[in-house]
Amino acid sequence: MFAAYDAVVARYANDPGPAVCLKVAQTLIGKAHTLDNFGRFDEADAAFDAAVARYGDASDPALRDLVAASWSTRAWRERSWGGPWRRSQSMTMSWRVTPTIPSRDSA
Repeated sequence: MFAAYDAVVARYANDPGPAVCLKVAQTLIGKAHTLDNFGRFDEADAAFDAAVARYGDASDPALRDLVAASWSTRAWRERSWGGPWRRSQSMTMSWRVTPTIPSRDSA
């Protein structure tokens, strides 16, 4: 089952097109959620981290929003399950992802 996720990422990961990048990010995040549902939490974290590492600095707003939401999901899961909350990672990702969320003043 996970080979299909990996095949999509391997085939399209280097395509710079925004639509393709969005699909690759969705694939990585889908893999993370599936792994999470199977209780394979370390592998799920790795998939979430791969999406953030690859697309955390993307210029496309839809892609940034997707990555920010996935990071939020990962953080919520860690906190709610009592997992180790990696403060240094959360601070780094806050800095990388927060500017992508528009403020109420700019809307």
